[in-house]
Amino acid sequence: MPSGTPRAPLGHPGVGIRPSWEPYAIVAFLVFAVFFGYVTVKRSAFSERRMTDAGVFFRAGWAVREGVDPMSISDENGWRYIYPPAIAATFVPLADAPIAEPLPSRAIDAREHRTPGYLPYWVSVAIWYAFSVLCAVASIELLARTLTRGSPDPHIRSLTPASGGWWNIRFWPLLCLAPDFGSTLSKGQINLQMLVLICAGIYLLAEAARRVQEPAAKLARLGPAFWAGVCLAAAACIKVIPGILVFDVLTRRGWRTIFGYGVCGVFVMIIAPVLIFGPTKAYEYTWTFTDKVLLAGLSGSEERLQHGAGFENTDNLAIQGVLHNLMHMATPRGDRPAEPAPWVKPVHLAISIGLLIATLLIGRSRRDDALAITLRIGMLCAVMLAATPMCHRHYYVFMLPAVFALVFMNIGKSPLGFLHGWGLLLIPLYPTLMGVARVWSEGVLRDLPIPLVLNLTVWSLAAIALHQHSIRGSGASPGTNDHK
Repeated sequence: MPSGTPRAPLGHPGVGIRPSWEPYAIVAFLVFAVFFGYVTVKRSAFSERRMTDAGVFFRAGWAVREGVDPMSISDENGWRYIYPPAIAATFVPLADAPIAEPLPSRAIDAREHRTPGYLPYWVSVAIWYAFSVLCAVASIELLARTLTRGSPDPHIRSLTPASGGWWNIRFWPLLCLAPDFGSTLSKGQINLQMLVLICAGIYLLAEAARRVQEPAAKLARLGPAFWAGVCLAAAACIKVIPGILVFDVLTRRGWRTIFGYGVCGVFVMIIAPVLIFGPTKAYEYTWTFTDKVLLAGLSGSEERLQHGAGFENTDNLAIQGVLHNLMHMATPRGDRPAEPAPWVKPVHLAISIGLLIATLLIGRSRRDDALAITLRIGMLCAVMLAATPMCHRHYYVFMLPAVFALVFMNIGKSPLGFLHGWGLLLIPLYPTLMGVARVWSEGVLRDLPIPLVLNLTVWSLAAIALHQHSIRGSGASPGTNDHK
């Protein structure tokens, strides 16, 4: 414990007593992650069909390596790469060559499912899984450090693993979102890489806000503010939907964060493709991405690049998907209309805009400490899931910032550093309800808007918490526009 910091008395709020079961629970999660990784690799690489989305990224890496448009080819499941061209280049080390359609210069070893000069497919899956787990752990640790370092209570700031609160702050958000972490890990999705960028952005924003209160650190704050913008923009450059966080950047941040956001966007979308593919191919690939993904998503075009993104053949937990499925609960999946009723999309848009405006209004307070930043960006992530045209179950890992902030506040009021009050109900109930629809994947439970209701519940709790936090801090010196 740092010198000068008072030693926490037994049962000090948020600190808790000496940990007993908490470390073992975290270790159990890590052990389970290893076992879950074995199952994921087996299903992904050694099943009759590759039960993973990771092949999309690996095949895109092969395309970059061989000079092929990454959006023009598909993996063994027929799924196409629908991300910016420059992101495909990051998968070159894990590249997977086609089995059925090898290039003339390549000899395929069908038994090992690999091409000489490429990693075996199962090795690529294992590396991607391990990296995703590290991103999940890093996301949790970044948020924990953001909130503890930003706490006004010196006992919370000096928490160590010798305190039960240190473990509970990390354990309960992990348990709450365990089904969502498991879903994105088993599918080999890229959500956890985006999540760690968002959490890094939150950490850096909080660090910049903390430093602005220190006159001697006025010049030093340029770094955190700039790199926070870079991290938030990088998440949006991987998959478009985190772009909603730009509203926080534009309305709450100064020019340094906005500059960092713009620099990252220009580099990933313009400079990097030119350096990797050359000017001509960079233009062609970027236009394909713009036309087939960005414009098609905005216009609701039926000419989707990715098969399986329609209303009739997949879960869609966004507002419009929920409304469509509720209307056609009596109709079996696959037989439902491919497009929603004419009124569904306008209602979806109106509710989404309403949630966004409410989030910005609630977060308008000039208070800008670590907790306020985490709550506000967490609320925007919740709006993102409701407002995006297509929301899958594994997207719900993006609820982590809002859930983490709520758990932190709940534990911070407990002398035992443990969940209490509504936390004892919501945090165990959330993963239970999210897991129900996964276990019973057919029937009425699949169509009930359970995830969306949980999303809006967490958003509402975060909105109340942010409003109360802003009121309590209204007399404090303002910390917004901290990077100007």
